Amino acid sequence: MEYPDFSRHTILIVEDDPVSTLFLKDVLEDTGAKVLDVANASDAIFAVHQNSDIDVILMDIQLPDMSGWQATRIIKKVKKNLPIIIQSAYAFDTYVKKSFEAGGDFFIAKPINTDMLFDFIQQAIEKYKQ
Repeated sequence: MEYPDFSRHTILIVEDDPVSTLFLKDVLEDTGAKVLDVANASDAIFAVHQNSDIDVILMDIQLPDMSGWQATRIIKKVKKNLPIIIQSAYAFDTYVKKSFEAGGDFFIAKPINTDMLFDFIQQAIEKYKQ
C-alpha cells in the first residue's frame, strides 16, 4: 500500500477505544504525520487550546465525558477552520446529519476504510490551507 505524505501535518485522534486508537495511530504514523491522541472530549478541547499546530481532528462520536458532537461544536467556536472528521460505527442518516450540523467537515464510518480516511484528510488539509 502506498501511503500519502502527511509529514508536515499534525493529526489529533479523539477515541476512547484503545484498539481503534492503536489502529489509527499505526496507519497515520505510516504517512509521516505527527499523531496526538486523547481518550475523551475534554482532553481534545484542551489539546486544541494547547497545540496550535493541529491540522486535522479525527473525532469519535461516543466518548465517556460528552459526545463528539458537543466537543466539535466547542472546538469550532474557537477554531472554525480546524477540520474535523467525525467517525462512528453508526452510519445512520441521523448520525451523519447530526455530525455535519455539529460542524464536522467529513463523516467516516467504522470500520474505517484507510483510502477514504486518507482522502478525507487530504481534502481537509486543502480546504483550510492558509
